[in-house]
Amino acid sequence: MSLRYILMLSVMTAALVPAAGAAWGQDSAPKSEYLEEVVVTATKWSRNAQDVPISLEVVSQRKLEEAGVSDLLNLSAKVPGLSVRTGNAGNVIRIRGIGTGSFGYTEQSVALYKDGIFMGKGRQNSAPFFDVQRLEILRGPQGALIGKNSSAGAINIVSNNPTDVFEAGLTANYLIDYKGVDLFGYVSGPLSDTLNGRVAIKYKKSDGALRNFDTGRNEPDNESIQGRVTLEFTPASNVTMLTKFEYTDVTNDGHNFFGLPLTIPTYKDARDYVIKAGGYSVPPMVSAKPDGTPVILPDGDSLKQYDFSNTLTVDAEDLTFVAISGFTAYNSTMSTAGRHAGPVETINTSFLEDFKQVSQEFRLQSQPGGVFEWVVGVYGDWSELKYLNPLTFNLFTAAGAPLSRSGAHTDYSMTAYSYSVYGTGTWHITDTLGLIVGGRYTGVQKSGSLEYIHDYLTAGIQTTPEFGPYTDSFLDSHFDPSVTLQYYVTPQIMVYATYGQGSKPGTLQSTRTTTLADFRLKQEVTTSYEVGVKSVLDDFLILNATAFHMTMDNYQVGQYVTDLNGLPALRATNAATVISRGFELSATASLERWIEGLTLSLTGSYTDAYFDDYPGASCTVAAVAAGCVSGQPFIGGELFNGAGLPLQLISKWTGTLSADYTRPISDALKIQFAISSDMFSKYYFDSSSYSDTNGLQPSEMMLNLRLALSDRDDRWSLAFIGDNLTNVWRGGQAYTYPGYPGTVRVYGIYGGRNLMLQGSVKF
Repeated sequence: MSLRYILMLSVMTAALVPAAGAAWGQDSAPKSEYLEEVVVTATKWSRNAQDVPISLEVVSQRKLEEAGVSDLLNLSAKVPGLSVRTGNAGNVIRIRGIGTGSFGYTEQSVALYKDGIFMGKGRQNSAPFFDVQRLEILRGPQGALIGKNSSAGAINIVSNNPTDVFEAGLTANYLIDYKGVDLFGYVSGPLSDTLNGRVAIKYKKSDGALRNFDTGRNEPDNESIQGRVTLEFTPASNVTMLTKFEYTDVTNDGHNFFGLPLTIPTYKDARDYVIKAGGYSVPPMVSAKPDGTPVILPDGDSLKQYDFSNTLTVDAEDLTFVAISGFTAYNSTMSTAGRHAGPVETINTSFLEDFKQVSQEFRLQSQPGGVFEWVVGVYGDWSELKYLNPLTFNLFTAAGAPLSRSGAHTDYSMTAYSYSVYGTGTWHITDTLGLIVGGRYTGVQKSGSLEYIHDYLTAGIQTTPEFGPYTDSFLDSHFDPSVTLQYYVTPQIMVYATYGQGSKPGTLQSTRTTTLADFRLKQEVTTSYEVGVKSVLDDFLILNATAFHMTMDNYQVGQYVTDLNGLPALRATNAATVISRGFELSATASLERWIEGLTLSLTGSYTDAYFDDYPGASCTVAAVAAGCVSGQPFIGGELFNGAGLPLQLISKWTGTLSADYTRPISDALKIQFAISSDMFSKYYFDSSSYSDTNGLQPSEMMLNLRLALSDRDDRWSLAFIGDNLTNVWRGGQAYTYPGYPGTVRVYGIYGGRNLMLQGSVKF
């Protein structure tokens, strides 16, 4: 670990830590009269977050509702070190700069768990979340604790459980800028002496943020409906069975990306153009039916997802047994259109996915509070992914008459079996000193096939040669250890140091540019060193800090290459080594004793994430000017090496500063005034070119506001929410695409102001 980060944290710790006194036991973070206690379960036990020696962020349901946030894409602007962007394969999640790109339909490097069930695909985290108790965002590799695919971090989503008394609630948001509604309601309570139930439903309908003047619609136009049924069966005082079934149906018309002519020379010009115009205009994307009738090509996506989990918990006098059974499945369709060389030629492409997974976990653990706490378990899952990518090429005359058509498709399938054995033990050496040692052995067997086939070819439009089927089968395994030393300097101050690893197995690519030589990607492994301090000072201030250094070998990364038709195509490869280092800081101050109802908070992170070794990287703009050709020997007969290039879509500096003022104005009413600012520094988002003119997002600051009136028992509330009042737009992707009447540059941007009126009632 870099010496300067260790010294920096040592200075921070020294400033916080007074002389050590008497001894204190585990779970010692004291109850505070002013500060809210935050409990997390990602460690398998329910623990005060201040006692968990992990850099983590916890977002409660109340905070999500007050900010009007219901998906990871919008949440990422408010959590330092977290980056979420949308791609063809769903949301791409990055923590500390590291995450799997939108390629190959492989699993993410950030593990997502919802109610104990692993959700590894990008599509599984793209739908809105609802009726959640909290989100736990764990930074850094969590191989021993969480399992596979946590080489960069993990997100744990915990939904609400049934209550043993009747409850019901309804929250309605009117989206002013997006001209839509966001509705959520639930009913919960006892069904018998041993059975409690909960039903939650969410419906959202909204226009997009930008208008396509050619089609006359705002994009992406979104509609979704979701429902969850939860049953909690308690046949005995020490036995609980929690069953959850969730259904999701999401439809988007249009996308967050568009093409503009090269006469708009820079990203800033393009962004200013669409913001000032309130939309964009490009020639309509037309195709032809089999009879030659022109039609406008579809552009959008749909998702249907089914999730089931059953958690059986049996408490004995000294032991707890937990069995978690899970099933998750989805089918999705994404369609998009583009143009290339003409006179007028269009491409219509669709991405069709069908995925299913079953899983089972058994866990045995000690009761908390002993000198030695432990947990052991076994886990296994089976999954199958089928993916079809049809393409249609249509050639027209300049007058628009159809000339010829051709078609092709990519057919991909992969089956995976995964198993792991794990254990973690915490030895409380003294009342103030603890040693946590854990490890997990994981084996993953994958087999799959890929082929690219011409369906028909009436002219020489589509020249990419057929290939396949490629077939392969392999077994990847890895042992992920973790060692943490935890020390309570006082009851309010805990310091820790951690060494750990996380891994993600290799995979088989699914793109039409794949060759037999790069069909299989290698397993990626992260090694992390972390030191931190968590403190509660003078019963009014929570102050936490972490410094980290992560090294990832065989990082699975996507890059754009040029295919035989001269079109940009996404493929994947392994970069040799990636390094991410930096620090995180969070502070929450309750000023209740001086100013009734006032709370201030600050979270921030510095992340320096870069390629340490990347032979064969795509040529940057600067390298191309020096004669570089991607995939070809460059200087001295060697491939271009991307060593030193920063990872994309991650800012070095991110932070959120907020103030919340809530106080009664009568015996029955109270008001809330909350203001926050989300800040980020510049970053690159153009995949591999590193263009300062067309791939660099400048630093920005987003201002958010909430004004609310409610009764003192929170049975009802009325609020105005202003999210991103400064109307900031963030770049998510950029590349050039040969088009008609000339080459276009495709941009993906996210953001825009979102004003809402919110009303809620509880019974």
